[in-house]
Amino acid sequence: MTFTLLIRIIDNLFRHPVRYLLPIVLFAGIGFASASNADAYRSTGVVYVDDSSVIAELTEVGVDGFNYRSAADVAQEQLFGLLQTDSFMNDVLDEAGSEGEAPRVPIVVDAARRAITTNTSSGSFLEVSAETTTAESAQALATATLDAYVDWLIEADLTETLGAEGFLAGQVADQLDELERARAAVDGFLEINPDPLIGERSTQETIDLAILSDAVTTAQANYDQAVRTLESAELLTSQAEITVRQSFSVEDAPKLPADPLSGLRDLILRMALFGIMGAAMSAAALLISTVIDTSVRFPIEVRERLGTEVLALVPRSH
Repeated sequence: MTFTLLIRIIDNLFRHPVRYLLPIVLFAGIGFASASNADAYRSTGVVYVDDSSVIAELTEVGVDGFNYRSAADVAQEQLFGLLQTDSFMNDVLDEAGSEGEAPRVPIVVDAARRAITTNTSSGSFLEVSAETTTAESAQALATATLDAYVDWLIEADLTETLGAEGFLAGQVADQLDELERARAAVDGFLEINPDPLIGERSTQETIDLAILSDAVTTAQANYDQAVRTLESAELLTSQAEITVRQSFSVEDAPKLPADPLSGLRDLILRMALFGIMGAAMSAAALLISTVIDTSVRFPIEVRERLGTEVLALVPRSH
């Protein structure tokens, strides 16, 4: 920006101050009106995320480059990603709608997504906030978000154990079939070759019966081992929910906000934001009007444009 253009801008501003200050005043007024139309209520829940929790086991927690990522940081990233999905938001709204006798939150998925914010504090604490136009819906939405996230963690933790449990159940069924076939083989052999009334079995029959009996013993041992392994998997499954809830402990449950957010702070922020927008428009209009103005206002412009010196100036009439 040249010196000549700068002084022309200043001159243009002081020649028509109302024209360029009016957008700022109008936008600030819009900000004032929008801030004073409706109250906003915020409810916040704080949870402690153990660094040795299932979150740390399911994700990469630790040193990421030069930054340390705690389990709470990872939990915030997970929750933020889940909030972008409609399926998770539908789960949140279902949780909010069934929260005791609280009414279902009367907002659509996109509005609910914008109302929820997450933050971490002191490394191990995750904050989940909801800001809506009613105190009840703010509390219900924040509580539902935490509950839906815990349910998601439990399901994520159960995915592997449930898969292993299903596989082991199939193994138990296969081993039971093998055991029943081995027992049937012994019964069939004894039916065809009953114990002799006099004397002992022949050597060949004794060997064949021993082989069949050994097969029963082996099948029984395999079946018992499969059952024990399945029981261990079922125990891990039953402990999964307890483990997640112990590692993701609620320090401060979302409370019912008694008062709306500070009206003065919201008013100042909104007026400042809209005022900046108005100032940007005024600055753009001032710059454009100055650039397209081809009139000569100052002696320096005569020298720059025509290359001649000014001999005299006509006094401004008042």
